[in-house]
Amino acid sequence: SGQSAALRRGLRTGYALRDRLPARDRLLFEAYVVPDSGGAVTSARQLAGWRRAAEGVPESAEAQFEYGDRLYHSGVQLGEADAWPRAEVAFARALALDSSFAPAYLDPIMLVLYRSGSDSARRYITAYLDTRPTGAGSEVLTTVHRLLGAEPGRGVDAVQLATTLPVERACDIAMFLRRHADSAETAVRMLRALAVRTGEPAA
Repeated sequence: SGQSAALRRGLRTGYALRDRLPARDRLLFEAYVVPDSGGAVTSARQLAGWRRAAEGVPESAEAQFEYGDRLYHSGVQLGEADAWPRAEVAFARALALDSSFAPAYLDPIMLVLYRSGSDSARRYITAYLDTRPTGAGSEVLTTVHRLLGAEPGRGVDAVQLATTLPVERACDIAMFLRRHADSAETAVRMLRALAVRTGEPAA
């Protein structure tokens, strides 16, 4: 659209004049506008931009989070050594700087659940819920928290959730839990129940 084209032109102009900004603002600006700075947009360029921002502006929770986010989602594919442990460190720094920065909890919950287990993930979820988030995401994580704390065969019935909750919400819960290899195979059972409910073949 014309508005989008004007925005892109403005960002390119700003990028060309970025050296006039204070060093801190320049690093953050460069990381944000990589897609509009000219040249091919790649995951490697985005990761490099946020690495510079995280290192140059260590007091920015957002820079630490964005760097961790890039490491988490594309670091392994880009061949970054220890991408997920480094992502976990970056997320932890973001939350240490601003414990109310709710977006910084979501990817770490999945990462910690996979790497460190349910107890660590439940601590992250508890801290996230302490920020008083609203909306479907908070409802999903409240349920995930209950499922992770339930003893096998007791407490929340995962299959019942898959057949009674709104499909999208049940899918989100299962996507979180698929990172967790529990003996009850909760995510597997939920996904099978969802496949039956929706008529889609189970993955």
